[in-house]
Amino acid sequence: MDLVTTVTYLEMLSYPKHLVLNKPEQLNTEIKLIVKPSVEFYRYLYNTVGEKWTWIERRLLDDIDLGKLICSSDVEIHILYVDDNVAGFGEIGWHRESNGSEIKYFGLMPDYIGKRLGPYFLNNIIKIAWERNPVRLRVNTCDLDHPSALRVYQKSGFNILEEIVEKLPDPTKVGLPHPPSHQERKRGVYAK
Repeated sequence: MDLVTTVTYLEMLSYPKHLVLNKPEQLNTEIKLIVKPSVEFYRYLYNTVGEKWTWIERRLLDDIDLGKLICSSDVEIHILYVDDNVAGFGEIGWHRESNGSEIKYFGLMPDYIGKRLGPYFLNNIIKIAWERNPVRLRVNTCDLDHPSALRVYQKSGFNILEEIVEKLPDPTKVGLPHPPSHQERKRGVYAK
């Protein structure tokens, strides 16, 4: 059974001057670019961060196609470390023809959610994305993501472009449970 979700597309047209880039107090954090990650490591990041939020798309790619995608010169993957432990990742993609950029994937490992790392990491990913001087930066979220995701994106300076109801592949095909229905999520009758 296909999965129906409401996707919210957001955009910013200039670097937001109000971004707070300081590390959360009492946490030893570092953000590092990973150059040409192995498919195995990328799958670990993607699957661990995205499992709770029903991330499907990259799970459907075979290793060859995924390897080409993540090692492209138009993709950067940044890892958030806390005390040398992987705490999250952010993936930025560039569109050469339009000189636009997009935060393709962004999230935290389950053990690091709720420690005020999300806004810190997101703001730093936004700063990194603007270093190439794109004409815009985009991101999207959906009703399957963390309940605070949309609010955090907006607080960091993104504006909503549009909301679209979309169909995703059946998550059970990649070993993920089927979440509550679109209607149940819209009514807010469940919590992740």
